[in-house]
Amino acid sequence: METTKSSNTLHTFSYPQLQYTPPYLSLTTDSDNFQCNVPSKASSFDVPSAPKEHHSFQMSGSDSCSEEGGDATDVEEVSLDELLNDAKAKKKLEQLAAIVGVDTTEPAIVLTEVVRVLKLFNHYYTTT
Repeated sequence: METTKSSNTLHTFSYPQLQYTPPYLSLTTDSDNFQCNVPSKASSFDVPSAPKEHHSFQMSGSDSCSEEGGDATDVEEVSLDELLNDAKAKKKLEQLAAIVGVDTTEPAIVLTEVVRVLKLFNHYYTTT
């Protein structure tokens, strides 16, 4: 995979009278690795919540999540504690925290912020 050098400018996204500047300069993804280059003067930011959206979903019989006909013993269940003690999972969580600009590795906080930023991007790209 070819790697390209990133520019030293930050990209700015507008959101109703506010701006969001991602705290990273470049993001590259490989199969199991994320690379995030954070500037030394990364400032914190406040991302407004995206407008509430109402979705309605209709499930067909083929969309069912039932385990009928499947063997439940094929799936290995991992507890949350085991997952959090996994070094790969910790590293990925730290990288996600750096990407969204939070100073914690608490999974609930990091993932909540990731979802909020993704909703913001989705709202931005669907309205422009």
